[in-house]
Amino acid sequence: EESCDFVKEQTVDVESKHEFITETEEVKTTESEKEEKTKTTSRHKVVTKVKEYHWKVTVTYSLFAFPGNDPESGKIVLQSREASTVIVTTGGKQSPLPSKSINDPIDVSLTWLLEKTSDQDSFNCNFSIDREATSCRTPRQNEEIFAAIAFFIK
Repeated sequence: EESCDFVKEQTVDVESKHEFITETEEVKTTESEKEEKTKTTSRHKVVTKVKEYHWKVTVTYSLFAFPGNDPESGKIVLQSREASTVIVTTGGKQSPLPSKSINDPIDVSLTWLLEKTSDQDSFNCNFSIDREATSCRTPRQNEEIFAAIAFFIK
């Protein structure tokens, strides 16, 4: 599940990268007819007022296992997490993401993987290639590898 909520509108001053420098030199003659030079330097930067819109984006997910075809029966949550961050946009108060969206669940069958475990206590992998089979041509071109690739691609 993903959500995007408006937090605040803020006006900030953004300084230009460029600086304009003006130097002026003034010459004054004193009573003793001595010239005094005065140098003045002015620095100018353009400051632009920009409206920023702050949005809190929250993402929630959970990873769970279930037997059979019904996700709600015997559901075991393996891990769940919620994370959020603030996104700052300019240019308008349009939400950068939908206010709320629920993604379709990704359903993965673990049958092939669980069939390859040796026992329920250690969950050691028991995968091997039958090199005596007539369908085994190379360590890569055989039925066992094709089944493993098909499982991991789904």
